[in-house]
Amino acid sequence: MSLIDRLRKWLDSPPTAPAAVDRRALHEFLRVIEVPDATDTAGPLFLKKFKHPIPDYPRHFIMQYERVPGEITTIGYVHYLAFENCWLCGGMCIDGMAQRRMPREHLEQIRTVGSLAEHMLRESFHQIGPCQAIFGYVGEASARIVDLRAGFVDTGEPLLMVVWRDAREDEKAALVKRAAALGPF
Repeated sequence: MSLIDRLRKWLDSPPTAPAAVDRRALHEFLRVIEVPDATDTAGPLFLKKFKHPIPDYPRHFIMQYERVPGEITTIGYVHYLAFENCWLCGGMCIDGMAQRRMPREHLEQIRTVGSLAEHMLRESFHQIGPCQAIFGYVGEASARIVDLRAGFVDTGEPLLMVVWRDAREDEKAALVKRAAALGPF
C-alpha cells in the first residue's frame, strides 16, 4: 500500500471515541503546554512549515514528547490570537520526522485520539479557557480533516471553521461575519 493510500485510509477512519481513551497513558510521554515565547522551542519547526518566524503575539502552545525520561523534544506548535471574546487559532505544525521515529506503542496510543495534531488542538482548546468561539482559517485539505475531527465545524464562509463554545445561537452569524472579514489569520 502506498503512503498516499495509507494516509487516505487513516483520514477516513474515525478515532476511538474520546470518552473511551485513557489520556493518562498518553500524558506520560506527550504534553501540550502554554509557553510565553515559543521562538526557541518551536521556531525551527514553524519556520520550516510556514517559511516565516513564529508570530510575536500570544498565546503559544507547544507539544512536548518524552521518548525516555529526561529526553524532551518539541514536536508540535499552535498559536491563538484574541479576537473580541473569541480566539483565532493558527500556525499548527507537527514534526513528522519525530513522529516517524516514535516507538510502535506510542504510535498506537496516539492513534486512540486520532493524531498528534488532533490531540494538540483538543488539549489547547481545553487550556484556552472560556470564550464564545475558536476560529480557524484552514487552507489545506488534510488540515481541514484534522480540524473537523478535533471539533471544528464549517461556517459557510470559505476556509473559515469554528469551534462553538459559549456563543448564543443569535450571536453566531454575526461572529462568523466579523471573523470572515479578517481574511486569513
